[in-house]
Amino acid sequence: MRYCPWWFSRLVSRRVLSGVALVFAAVASLGWLDPAAAQNGPATVADAARVLDLRKQPLLPEAKAPENRTVAHLFYEAPATVKDAYAFYQQALAKEQWKVLDGTHVSDDVASATFQREGFKLSLSVMPAATPGAVNVLITNHSNVDTAQLPVPARSAPFFATPVSTAYLVEGPVDQAAADVRGLLTARQWQPYGQAGDVTYFKQAAVRLAARVAAAPAQNGKTFVEYSTEQMSADLPAPPNAKQVQYAEGKTQLSFDSAAKVDDVFAFYREALAKLGWEATTQQAIQGQFESALLFRNSEKDLLTLTLREVDDVTRGILRYQTAAEVAAIAELAKTAAAKTAPAEMPAEENAQMPAEEQPAAPLARVEVPLPAGARSVEATKDSLEFAVAAGKGKAAAETLRKYFQKAGWQEETAVMEQISGNVTFTKDSAMLSLVYADIGVEAAQITIMAIGCELAVQRPAKKKK
Repeated sequence: MRYCPWWFSRLVSRRVLSGVALVFAAVASLGWLDPAAAQNGPATVADAARVLDLRKQPLLPEAKAPENRTVAHLFYEAPATVKDAYAFYQQALAKEQWKVLDGTHVSDDVASATFQREGFKLSLSVMPAATPGAVNVLITNHSNVDTAQLPVPARSAPFFATPVSTAYLVEGPVDQAAADVRGLLTARQWQPYGQAGDVTYFKQAAVRLAARVAAAPAQNGKTFVEYSTEQMSADLPAPPNAKQVQYAEGKTQLSFDSAAKVDDVFAFYREALAKLGWEATTQQAIQGQFESALLFRNSEKDLLTLTLREVDDVTRGILRYQTAAEVAAIAELAKTAAAKTAPAEMPAEENAQMPAEEQPAAPLARVEVPLPAGARSVEATKDSLEFAVAAGKGKAAAETLRKYFQKAGWQEETAVMEQISGNVTFTKDSAMLSLVYADIGVEAAQITIMAIGCELAVQRPAKKKK
């Protein structure tokens, strides 16, 4: 659960503020406030994986293989009823000592529950999928941070609580409450980690905290403050004072803008990642035409790719995490695609007799990629294209591009298209394209296209005539 604005509206409309402190105090009796959470600091990825690694959880029979499956997040579709799917995971989690908390709801139309183990909170949601007879299963690890134990501004009164969030009403204006929240959290080592609307994100270890601060309707000028958390599947630090920070769990990727120079950002990451067990593979960054990159490996042979470029007096960066298995799978797919059609500009025996430096290089095919209307934050190179569209529009934009590539003769190798994330791989001759999107419905949807054996060329939407 991220936010429940309909809960908030319903609570306000019913004027339940009186007596809500008693409800808030009673939360502990439901088992939501786990003492174990207060005894430990925010979890690392290793902490979360030890308790439950969602990459290894069983799937329902005949399920579609989920794309971008991570330690802390699982979303997929399978043929089943809502009740059967819920029962499947209730039993699986019970075997692993997860305790179901009060507030479970199970019907023919939807099922939701929260589970707890060693201070960690896990939410399970099951609902009908677009495919008849199928359901969507969503499991999210909300970390071991107890939101009820986080600091709040003075003049705060408890408003409501759920197993994975805590809300307050604060006397005074929104700006003052937001400044107080930021100061209190940073004093407890929570680092600012981006913003989306009235939500400011903070990070500590591998936990992302969402602090929502907004005007409280019909509450005499009071301010609404809500805390919720999610476990991250990769510990991706952001440079100090970075702007436009966005973390995408489905892609385990961080994007940001920094006022620091490129060399200074590289220096920051060398030091920060070394403390987390990562080592740069080269002494110097790899220089491209428009951007520079640095690769990091850890003892498990996972990969971090840091790409930086200068844009309008800022350093724009992308830090992406990939497991060793993911890197190996991509390399194997590219090798298979390249082997399908070997270029032959001249007879092989003549080509072999030529000195290596004189052998002609096969020109790379040019692939036109039309940007959808409303695309923004466009970052394009010859072998990668990244852009954002409005929240909730990611799957539709990806589907449009998917059909465009199919019509252009690209062969679809793999395809998983879910509401919040997806991945499609195409091949054509000796080239490969990978289309990835992530859209959690809160922040702007992120779409990435990567090319191997071909060059990308961006077609921007034509401007409307006035």
